[in-house]
Amino acid sequence: MGLIKIIDTWFGIPLVKLFSYFKKKHRKPTRINKILLMKFFGFGNLIMISPSFKRLKEEYPNAKIHFLTLSQNKQILESYSNYIDTVHYLRPDLIALPFETLKTIIKLRIEGYDLLIDFDQFARFSALVSFLINPRFSIGFKTRGQKRQFLYDETIEYTGQRHVVEEFFDLLSLLNIKKDRRLVLVKSSVDKEDKEIIDEFLEKKNVKKTDLLIGIHVGVGQNAPVRKWPIEYFIDLCNKILKTFGGSRIIFTGSRSELNDISHVAKNIERDVRDNIIIAPQINLSQLAYLIERTKIYISSDTGPLHLATAQNVFVIGLYGPNTPRLYCPYTDKKIVFYKDMVCSPCITNFNVKSTSCKDPICMKSITPDEVFGLVKKVIAS
Repeated sequence: MGLIKIIDTWFGIPLVKLFSYFKKKHRKPTRINKILLMKFFGFGNLIMISPSFKRLKEEYPNAKIHFLTLSQNKQILESYSNYIDTVHYLRPDLIALPFETLKTIIKLRIEGYDLLIDFDQFARFSALVSFLINPRFSIGFKTRGQKRQFLYDETIEYTGQRHVVEEFFDLLSLLNIKKDRRLVLVKSSVDKEDKEIIDEFLEKKNVKKTDLLIGIHVGVGQNAPVRKWPIEYFIDLCNKILKTFGGSRIIFTGSRSELNDISHVAKNIERDVRDNIIIAPQINLSQLAYLIERTKIYISSDTGPLHLATAQNVFVIGLYGPNTPRLYCPYTDKKIVFYKDMVCSPCITNFNVKSTSCKDPICMKSITPDEVFGLVKKVIAS
C-alpha cells in the first residue's frame, strides 16, 4: 500500500496535468439513468458513504447505481444491495493492477454513465480513472496540494474540518441535493444463513442472548500500525472487565493477519477468567456485522469494524490518536471516544496522503486501561 501511494504521487500528478489538457467540461445532464460511485481504500469509508448513496437512490429511484472499489471491499457493498445495483472490483495487486484497471476502464466506458461521483479525497489514481471512464458528468473533491481537481466537471473543496460522513454528503450539493435531515449510517443487511451460523457458533460457546457480551478488536488491519492501542493495554483491560463483571464474556474479532495479536492477548488473560473469552472464527463481513450486533459494547482502535459496529447501532468505544476523531469518530450518539490531542496530533490526514513517520505513538500509549475501564463500567451500569 505504501508503494502504491508513492507511485500515485510521483506518477499521478504529472499524468493529471497531462490529461487536464484534454478534459472538456460538461454540464449536468437533465436525465440521470446510470450512476457510478467510486471509493477504493478503506471499508470503513464505504460505510460512511452509505448515507450518500441512500440519498442518491431516493433522489433517482429509477437510476441504476454502480460502485467501483477494491476487491477486498466486496462483502460490505454486497450488504447494501437495496441501494447499489452492481459492484465492480479491482484487485490491489501491483503487478495485476495496470492490466485490470485498463480492462475495467474499457468495460465501464461501454456502460456509459450519466453521472460519476468520486468520493476519494486525495488519490490521483481515482481522478485519472474517472477521467478515462468518460462519464457525461463527473464530480469529486478538490483537496489542497493533491492536484486532482482538473479532471472533474465540478468539484467541491475538501476542508478536513468536518466529519467525513458530512464531507462525503457535501458532494451531492453539486447535484442540488441538500441535507434535509440528520444523516444516519445505513445498517449492513445480514441474511438468514449468516445469522444461523453465528447463533450456532455462540450457542456452542454457551453464550445466551441475555449474557453480557463485549466485543474487542485489537488490530487495525492494513491501516498505519501507529493506530494500534498497545497489546498489553488490551490484556489489562480484558482482565479488569472479566474479573469485575461475573458472567461477562469477551469475544475477539479480527482478520487472519491479526490472529497473532489476538492469540497473545488471549494467552495472557488470567487463568481464573480465561474460560470467559471467545476468539471469533474467520468469518465474512455479513457474519461479523451480526456477531457485533450480539454485543453490548464494541471496543476498537480507529479501523473499519468500529464503523461497522456503529452502523449496526451498537454502543462503541473508539481509541484514537494519529487520526482525529473530529473527522473519523463513530458517527453516532452511542459512543465514547478517547483522544489526547497531542501537539503532534493528528499526524495522519488526507492532506499528507495518510502517511506518517511516527515510530512512537505516544498518543495511543497515553490512553490508559484504567480510564477506558472506568467508562466501560458506566456503560454496563446504564
